[in-house]
Amino acid sequence: MTDSKNTEKRANLILCIDGIAPHDELLLKSMIRLLNYRTTHNWIISTDSADLHIISEEMPETASHKTTENVLLVGHSTQHSSPFLHLPIHANELELLLNTLGSNILEKKTNDYKGWPARIGGDELFMLQRWPPASMLGTAMQIKLATLITAHPISMETLVQRSAATWRDCEVFCQTLDRAGLLQRSHSADKSESNSQTNENPIEKLKHDMSLLRRIRRSLGI
Repeated sequence: MTDSKNTEKRANLILCIDGIAPHDELLLKSMIRLLNYRTTHNWIISTDSADLHIISEEMPETASHKTTENVLLVGHSTQHSSPFLHLPIHANELELLLNTLGSNILEKKTNDYKGWPARIGGDELFMLQRWPPASMLGTAMQIKLATLITAHPISMETLVQRSAATWRDCEVFCQTLDRAGLLQRSHSADKSESNSQTNENPIEKLKHDMSLLRRIRRSLGI
């Protein structure tokens, strides 16, 4: 069994279920929750915007189907071209489909992010310049992350700790904000101060110290 520490490191993916008979939908949700401890990704069931839409084969033209190319059809058909989950549902088949589709979704996301601004380093501080549009806040976690980086500069490590989200989820969300011009980035105060001291001319520093020493000696009459 995957321990809780490894579970926290898995990427979060969101799915929604639409148009499936109530009994089958209840069974499907229960099986997803039971399998979630061992699937490659951490699947969150939602009714909002999702990474994966699971819909009945009898309604492939629903609004959910048109909003995403990541669709898993469910039904009794023996001929199909899209990823397909057969009824009655078998746990092994469902687990394999979730792992395969999850990997494909993450790979596509990674390719989409190529060419984006440089990744945010662990020594950087960042914060929102203004509140993001609603289209960028499709989940409760995204709203939470935006709230945490609104008040004052924060580091990626601190954001992960305070939000309880994975590092990847925080990084992807912040990269999205950065690409949209909503994120203000800077080096941490400690590093800036360290760089300032490192770059200071040692000769000038020595002159300053000698001058200060002479003034102290004059004031003491020695």
